[in-house]
Amino acid sequence: MSKSKEKNIKNIRKAIIILVIMLIILLIALIILYNNPTDKTLRYIYNTKEEGNIDIMPTNVDKLFEVYSGNVNQRSLYKAMYCFATEYVEKYYLDTKNLSNDGIEEYFDSNSKSIEKELGISDKDKFNSFCENLKNNLSGDNLNLVSYTIIPNYIKRTTSSTECSIVIKYDNNSKIAFYLSIQNEINENKTPIYYEACTDEEILSYEYTNNNYVTPDAVQSPGKVIE
Repeated sequence: MSKSKEKNIKNIRKAIIILVIMLIILLIALIILYNNPTDKTLRYIYNTKEEGNIDIMPTNVDKLFEVYSGNVNQRSLYKAMYCFATEYVEKYYLDTKNLSNDGIEEYFDSNSKSIEKELGISDKDKFNSFCENLKNNLSGDNLNLVSYTIIPNYIKRTTSSTECSIVIKYDNNSKIAFYLSIQNEINENKTPIYYEACTDEEILSYEYTNNNYVTPDAVQSPGKVIE
């Protein structure tokens, strides 16, 4: 065999080895991305065919859907609110409750991508206010959802979203409130609902019962993430 042929064969082998290594790296990256908890939850939220079981439904949400005219499916919005109330609030409360202001800023810098995907917050000061709201109104090491409600008098439509307020009650905790901005356009790489801290006493004083809730015909039992 000539030296030129041997050289060509070696080059082909090297190219094959490099290609295999690149494919392995790509496969590992895709596996990591697919199993990322944040992206997994977003896939669940936007999967309108997946139902599962929501243990506690939000009240007054029918009032919200009377105003909202965006492109995000109602089932996705149900699941987004449920994930926020049962997962994200507890996650960020536990992660930041013992941090100083400087510690919260460092936490934001290290987790800014997932924070924006889960909460829609891209501003450090807004995230700090969000965490302060959690720290000032929540206690304990486990948050068990009792109820959550949209406040009917605080729903308004804007050019890009529908804004409202929500009050959440956890077992052995006082009520906590948030501003919600429900996006008109679908972006499956980010939450369909942006969240901000709310300390409005009038919103926090809102009283409601489960009788305030009417299930829309378009939505039946959307579900939670099953690990």
